[in-house]
Amino acid sequence: IRVADKKTHDGGVDILSDENERGFTLRLQSKYKIRGKEDVDTILSKFENYERQMNKGAVRPLIPDDAESPTTLLFGILTTSKLDKIRDSYVASAFASRPFYDRLTRESRLFVIDGPRIFQELQSLYRKAHIVPNTIELDSLSGWLQQGNVRMGIVSGAQLVDLYRSHGDAIFFENIRDFLGVTSGKKHVETRETVNSAIIATISTAPERLLERNNGVTFRAAKICPLNETKVRLDAAGIINGCQTTMCLVESASRAAECAVAVKVVETSDAWEIAKASNFQNAVAQIDLDLARFFRPQIVTKAATDLGYGLTKESESDIAGILNRIYESVVGYDEMKCAYLGLFSRKPNNIFEGNYTELRVDVLQRLYAADKDGDQVFTALFMLLKESRNHLAYCESTFTDESYTNLLKRFFNDDKPRYRSLMAILAVCGFIGDDISERSSDPEIETERMRSFVVKVREGLQRSPGDFKKCFVLAFQVLSEIVLEASAQGSPREIQQLTYSKISGMPFNILFAKLKMRMDASVALDKI
Repeated sequence: IRVADKKTHDGGVDILSDENERGFTLRLQSKYKIRGKEDVDTILSKFENYERQMNKGAVRPLIPDDAESPTTLLFGILTTSKLDKIRDSYVASAFASRPFYDRLTRESRLFVIDGPRIFQELQSLYRKAHIVPNTIELDSLSGWLQQGNVRMGIVSGAQLVDLYRSHGDAIFFENIRDFLGVTSGKKHVETRETVNSAIIATISTAPERLLERNNGVTFRAAKICPLNETKVRLDAAGIINGCQTTMCLVESASRAAECAVAVKVVETSDAWEIAKASNFQNAVAQIDLDLARFFRPQIVTKAATDLGYGLTKESESDIAGILNRIYESVVGYDEMKCAYLGLFSRKPNNIFEGNYTELRVDVLQRLYAADKDGDQVFTALFMLLKESRNHLAYCESTFTDESYTNLLKRFFNDDKPRYRSLMAILAVCGFIGDDISERSSDPEIETERMRSFVVKVREGLQRSPGDFKKCFVLAFQVLSEIVLEASAQGSPREIQQLTYSKISGMPFNILFAKLKMRMDASVALDKI
């Protein structure tokens, strides 16, 4: 699918597809509003002319299923308007393009996607991305072994593929991480093969051996209901360990039916401890395990969707990609994670260290007890990072002198989210006048302090965006000064290493003091 190059005089077609394996191509006209039957006839008239031009006056019939048949044009109308009554009115009319409409309808070559259908599709996409399935049925090939609240079985790989196709990424909502992709992830030292590429290789070349080579999949369910000797129904269930295995089966769906997968089902209302324990044997950093209850890809993606933001990730499903295209404000997941870690660690510099012992889990638990989904925290963070991204672009276009621009490129690179997140935290601390590194050891006091901090960030950014922009520019200068000081040290690599060590190692309260001095100087200069 691609957008037509021409924006005007496009012949009534602004979205086109390539020919598929059956010889069909799609030509689509998108209109924000269709107000009446006259608009419909205008679209159909253009479609008719378009087909006449393409076929040089000859109308092609709907193609038979043989490879030698010519390409057949399918037409579509995409609009936010509700078209049922308008379409009925058009059918009852005698417009010039009515016969063409009748023929397209008779040959099943016209597709209409109106507002209600778009809404239904978006609802379906949302459910498949964020809503834990109400019920799941699993059929074990050899029955279920039960011990306490745990059942063990073996299921066909095709079942897991069908579950994913029915429920989408929501089946993994309680999984600590999402799909890493075929080539991403930990590599074998000798073969340099990733875990996922090895799984896919087994599925493709020796599907009967997946059971013996793979650890299997773990489900969490609020309730397990036996339906017969081999089948169980799981209520409020999802996969808490085994996303990689499941998605590798989806990637190799044609061989999935030949695979058998070990499955463990745990009946519990709390997925967290099970998910955490199930991932100790995997290559998941301890900091990610401790963060996952409050912050993991699925939670952040849901928060972004609910709050009206797009979220870019290194690994992104088709569903997430579609939803992201809706939003003008897009935030990077890695940048979000760094900022979250900086806000809820004992010192914001833990952005660089990733030390799980520095994470204030005691504070997060109390914050989330009153705000289950963390909406208040995520709202403030998305607002902060959105504004920071805009202001960083302003800095890039403002500070352009050749004597320093090359040295500051690291702040603008997408693969350096830690610098940008620290800059955003420093700027917002100066903006609201609170050095976040001055932590209280009392979890109750610190929780109230962080709850107030989040509110101040959100309200301040809404009330005084211009003042935050000034703070951000000054914070950019504070960190840039450190880079310039490191630039006298030798080779580019030495400069890079020294910059990292200086910024990551400088106490946050010193950075905060440097910023406050610049802010005070700015106020004083404005009075001169």
